[in-house]
Amino acid sequence: NARRFGFLCRAALQLLRVIGFAPDVVHVHDWPTAAAAAYLKIWHWDDAVLGRSAGVLTIHNVAHQGLYGAEAYGYLGLRARNFTPDKFEDHGRINLLKGGIAFADAINAVSPTYAREALGPIGGHGLGLSLAARGERYTGILNGVDYTEWDPSVDRRIPARYSRNDPAGKAECKRELQQRMGLEVDPTIPLVGAVCRFVDQKGMDLVAAAIDGVFDVMRVQLAVLGSGEKGLEGFFGTLPVRRPGRAASWIGYDEDLAHWIEAGADFFLMP
Repeated sequence: NARRFGFLCRAALQLLRVIGFAPDVVHVHDWPTAAAAAYLKIWHWDDAVLGRSAGVLTIHNVAHQGLYGAEAYGYLGLRARNFTPDKFEDHGRINLLKGGIAFADAINAVSPTYAREALGPIGGHGLGLSLAARGERYTGILNGVDYTEWDPSVDRRIPARYSRNDPAGKAECKRELQQRMGLEVDPTIPLVGAVCRFVDQKGMDLVAAAIDGVFDVMRVQLAVLGSGEKGLEGFFGTLPVRRPGRAASWIGYDEDLAHWIEAGADFFLMP
């Protein structure tokens, strides 16, 4: 993966040079693309196309850092002098996120609270000091919703639009969602929706452990959209077979269906 994602970063920057597109900002996310922020400074600092491009690194989960064996470092082309504890070296291994933090012009986490937590010895998973060293170049920006896309009063993806003052379309959204996902079409059954990555960090393992007990004692429906760890994909993918008419799932991502679930569900589950 060190080689694979290093190649991705180099290829993406080279593509910009080939097509002659000079971005003001190269915005990279997490460890898979963090090296691009370093390549900008190491290889493209005086480039006619990329020489004035700033690298901005957004950290969604500092626990995932891209730690790999040092034997791949030569392939990455990040120069030997940068394999140091303040840049890419981490107890003898490559740490791609750490290097990105060192070279990015600006770093942000997905909320001010998370940005503060990541500075600590527990929340930072070993990178708190690296983030603190960037000073004012490290900030937290709250991850939010684009209301021009997701406000149900204007959302063009959903079956019917509605608002707090005119909620009639909500019932149609629920009915259409039940029908589309093979749930029993009944307005009186509470419908819980979840759009989520299937990873322990998001708590979907807790849902998997509890949901059969919920179905045993409650008259409720569950509509889930997501993907991630194969065990959780298997569990939620087969749940509709075990609970027909009560549970529905879509393994993967579908933008329209995500809008339908948020618009049609009575409850939205974010574990």
